[in-house]
Amino acid sequence: MVNRDTSAASLREEIASSAASARSFLAGLFDEGTFLEIGTYVKNTAEGGAFEGVVTGCGAVDGRPVFAFVQDYDNGRAAFTAAHGKKICALYDAAIRAKAPVVGLFSGAGAKLSEGIDCLSAYGAVMAKVNQAKNVIPQIAVIAGTCGGASAVLSELFDFTVADKDAARRYVLPHADDADRPATKADLTVPAEELTAAARRLLNYLPSNSTEGTVYSLAREDINTPVENVEALVASGADVKELLTALADDGRYLELAADAAPEMVCAFLELNGRVVGTVANQPAVEQGKLTAKAARKAARFVDVLGRFGIPVLTLVNTEGLGGKECGCYAENLARLVSAYLACPSAKVTAVVGKAYGSAFTLLGSKQLGADLVFALDSAVISVLPTETAVEFVWDERLKAASDPRAARLALREEWETTVASPLHAARSGDVDDIIAFDELKQRLAAGFEILG
Repeated sequence: MVNRDTSAASLREEIASSAASARSFLAGLFDEGTFLEIGTYVKNTAEGGAFEGVVTGCGAVDGRPVFAFVQDYDNGRAAFTAAHGKKICALYDAAIRAKAPVVGLFSGAGAKLSEGIDCLSAYGAVMAKVNQAKNVIPQIAVIAGTCGGASAVLSELFDFTVADKDAARRYVLPHADDADRPATKADLTVPAEELTAAARRLLNYLPSNSTEGTVYSLAREDINTPVENVEALVASGADVKELLTALADDGRYLELAADAAPEMVCAFLELNGRVVGTVANQPAVEQGKLTAKAARKAARFVDVLGRFGIPVLTLVNTEGLGGKECGCYAENLARLVSAYLACPSAKVTAVVGKAYGSAFTLLGSKQLGADLVFALDSAVISVLPTETAVEFVWDERLKAASDPRAARLALREEWETTVASPLHAARSGDVDDIIAFDELKQRLAAGFEILG
C-alpha cells in the first residue's frame, strides 16, 4: 500500500529542488513570500513523464498582482510541448480573469520536434491567448537566452521586451553563424542579474489593466515651483534627456528602446504624480528629424499608451523629416498618424523648439487629436526651415536688396518673428497657448489634471 503523504512530500521535495534558475528569477520578480505556483504537478507525457519545462504562477510586485511563466532551460532545454502550452494558456486564463499583467521569460530550445503537430498547435493556442490579452492587460517578454522560431513570434506579440544584453538571442530562422544575427531589439537591455529589477521597474509605470487608468503616486511635487534653465535645455542641439530630467518628478524617467532610432526618445515619467508616456524629438541626434525608424518607434509607443489609458506627452523639437532610410517611409509616417488618431488617452503637446514642415502635423498636432497644444515663447513653427523658406517665399525681396547678405539675415529674423512665430500658430488655433520657459512643467501638469 502506497503512503500518499510520503509520496506527496517526495514530489514536493523534487519540485522544490528543480528549476533552480527559473525559481531564482521568480523570487527576484515577486515580493518575498507571495509567489503561488500554478500547474505545479503537470508532467510531460513523453520521456518518462518529467515535470514540464515551464514554471507558471502568480504573486505580488510592490503589492500588485502579477502573473508569470518562466521557461526552465535546465529541464530538457525548456522544449515547447503540448503540456508546456497548456500550462501557459491556463496561466493566461487566470491573468485575464484577474485583470493582472503577465511577465513571460523566454529561454528555450524551441518546439519539441518529437511531438509533431501537437506542439505546433500548442504554440498557436498560446499566441491566441496572448493576442486576446493584448487590449486587456500589459505583457512583458523577458528574453534571457535563446528565443527562436515560433517563440520569437510569440514574444513579439508582447507589449514590451526586456533582454539579457549578453545571452538574449531572438530569431525566426537559425543561421550557421551567430554573428549574422542582429542584436535582439528590446525596450530595456540589461545584464542578467538586473532582469528582474528591470521588469519590476517597468511594471511600476504600467496600470494593471486597460480599465484601471494610468498609475498615480501619492508623492506629488509642488508644480508651482518654476523649472530653471529651460531655455538652455531647449536650445539648438540640446539633449532632450536633460529636459526630461527637469520635467520628471524627482528627475527620474524610464527610457525605452534607447538604442533604436535615438533621434526619437520614448520614455515613461511621473508628472505631478501622474505617469505619462513621453514622445520627444532628440535634437542632439540628427537634429531630431522624424525619420522612418523614429516614426515607427513613436507609433508603437503611442499605440501601447492608448491601449492602457496612459496620457501622452509630445515634446516637439525637430528640423523636420529626414534620415537615410527611405524604404517604407510613408508607411511608417502613416502608422504614426493612425496611432495618434486612434489613441483615446489624454494628449498634450508642447513645441519646445523647432517644428518644421509636416513633422509639426505628424507629432501630436490638434488635427491628429491633441487635446492641448502649447508652444514656448522661442518656438519656431514653419512650413519649411527658415533659410529655405526665405529663399523660396521671399526670393523677389532678396533679389531686390542692395545688400543680399544683410537682407537675408533680416528676412530670416522677420520670418521667425512673423510667419513662423508661435503667435501666428496660436492665432490660427493650432496652438492653444504660448508659455514662458519657467512655466513649462506647471502648464503641462495642469493640462493633464484638467483632462483627467
